[in-house]
Amino acid sequence: MTGKEIRELRKKLGLTQEEFAQLLGVGFTTVNRWENGKSEPRGQALEALEKLRTLIEEAEEGKDFTIEDLKEILKDIESGRLVSNLSGVIPKSVLGLVAAGGIVGFLTGLSTAFLIKKFSEGKKKKKD
Repeated sequence: MTGKEIRELRKKLGLTQEEFAQLLGVGFTTVNRWENGKSEPRGQALEALEKLRTLIEEAEEGKDFTIEDLKEILKDIESGRLVSNLSGVIPKSVLGLVAAGGIVGFLTGLSTAFLIKKFSEGKKKKKD
């Protein structure tokens, strides 16, 4: 993944380099070096970036969620609200598995989070 591609992902999410670094569990200078082509992501960081790219592509195609949904979920991750919001919807054992998977596991769980969100919204509409 090139520095230009990483910068585009970050900008599509509306995040600063510092916020993006925090999301990925790396330092600000690491993101800066990636974007300037001075180094390349490896290991879990590369997996996380590839998963983010897939989620963004799916959002742009209008699959199960929009780019705005993705931005909202990422803000919830950063603030710690996502886990507390999901804890009332899915079993704690599932949350534990997602958390144990690190950032890649968490990003993989985002697709599930979007489906749960849509399911919850659908249940609320039926009650009204």
